[in-house]
Amino acid sequence: MLASIDWLKKYVDINVTPEELAEKLTRVGLEVESVNYLGAGLEGVVTGKVTQIERHPNSDHLWICMMDYGSGEIVQILTGAQNVHQDDIVPVAVVGSQLPSGMKLKKAKMRGLDSFGMLCSAEELGIDAKLLLPEQRNGISSCRRIHRLA
Repeated sequence: MLASIDWLKKYVDINVTPEELAEKLTRVGLEVESVNYLGAGLEGVVTGKVTQIERHPNSDHLWICMMDYGSGEIVQILTGAQNVHQDDIVPVAVVGSQLPSGMKLKKAKMRGLDSFGMLCSAEELGIDAKLLLPEQRNGISSCRRIHRLA
């Protein structure tokens, strides 16, 4: 079972680090397999809205997404994700971001066009698939589509 420290704190006062709590729980017979920090190694990832999407003219599998992520300008990001649609709100690693894998995002050129970031799947963000709904596990997870399903 996974339990969030924040969730536990709603029910009991916890004045120790997560590691100390795990040790104390193990000593009383509740085995703690691991302590995980969500978002470790993740920097600069924001959400953005796909304002326009079209096929890349030189590729059968790439899409050109025009993204609004609150920077004051619309930014072009190329993606190979096949489940992205106009008006989707998705995780975006902008230029300068870092992913849990250690990858740092920089401007890229794909088939002759510039891409100023990357649309991120849950896996790329280091989110365990066990924590996701089945429809969130493949490709890019859109907030808009998830809310529509609820």
